[in-house]
Amino acid sequence: MTLQGTRIGAVDRRITLQMSTSTQNASGEPVESWSDIATVWAQVTVQSVTEQHEDGQDHATAQADFLVRWRSDVNAGDRVLHAGRVYDISGVNEVGRQEMLSISGVARALS
Repeated sequence: MTLQGTRIGAVDRRITLQMSTSTQNASGEPVESWSDIATVWAQVTVQSVTEQHEDGQDHATAQADFLVRWRSDVNAGDRVLHAGRVYDISGVNEVGRQEMLSISGVARALS
């Protein structure tokens, strides 16, 4: 079975989608935290990994695309947790007519 040319068997990785929430601490200052939206199956495609040496430290960045069943509650500014990494969502695109969702993310400071 396929959805928009994607083999369902390729959607074989678990990811957690998270959104930012803001609360206030005892002093009334805003505190950012993250809440889970959902844990879903995804097809994960790593687009690139770049490394650079800066300020005496090594820095790496990974870009990946996550293909999931369509949902309306994911936006740029949210994030994806996958394989111990945190990916900031930079783009969300509908694939087909609300069949799938393509999520682009960037992970920084990889070990």
